[in-house]
Amino acid sequence: MEKYGLRLLALATSVCLIGRWNQALQTTRIPYTDVGHRAQIVGRFDQPIGDYLVLEGIRIGSAQHPSKLGFDNFKVEKINGKPLGTPVKIWVDELTPKPAGTRCTAEGYETGEMIGVPDQVLDRTGRPGPQAPWQFAVRFVVLSARQTK
Repeated sequence: MEKYGLRLLALATSVCLIGRWNQALQTTRIPYTDVGHRAQIVGRFDQPIGDYLVLEGIRIGSAQHPSKLGFDNFKVEKINGKPLGTPVKIWVDELTPKPAGTRCTAEGYETGEMIGVPDQVLDRTGRPGPQAPWQFAVRFVVLSARQTK
């Protein structure tokens, strides 16, 4: 009897876990008018899109322009004075004149947009897909950038 009880418990646990997994995979529909009011999109710095951010870090690399491969030139170590657990690399045009290794601060905010072409459009039109898949892309809008000590 105990053997059947353990099997039943294992089955019940599996059903619960699968149910939660399926809920996690479901898409939540949010009207665009709710974004920024009732719903917030969180950017790559774990802050709501549109929040004013002060990024502190180091100018990295020698590239003068971003590439389709996503070269980055700024390793962000602090946000609003708080250290990040893991630095985040981004591209900041305004830092290109600075040499690698220079400590910098960039102030601004994150914004975003949908890029690529939706799969349904590609299926219906037979068009080849673009390099970037249909996705929400976040970018940092720089209001000021400067070298710091």
